[in-house]
Amino acid sequence: MTLTQPTGMELVDWADQVSLELGAPRLQNELDWQGWGAGIALAVPNIDVPSPYQFDNWTNWAERVCQTA
Repeated sequence: MTLTQPTGMELVDWADQVSLELGAPRLQNELDWQGWGAGIALAVPNIDVPSPYQFDNWTNWAERVCQTA
């Protein structure tokens, strides 16, 4: 599976695109990107989503998600 890379994107735009690609819930609160990321891990068990709580920056986490998909 190939996911949209976060390069040059804002968090909300990337999250919306990935939600569509994975059929997962949308990000509701930009400040809670880690909670949303944890929800993605539960909603999409067929990819190994790294824990967003191990990242301080959403972009670094998003790049890792794309590598594991």
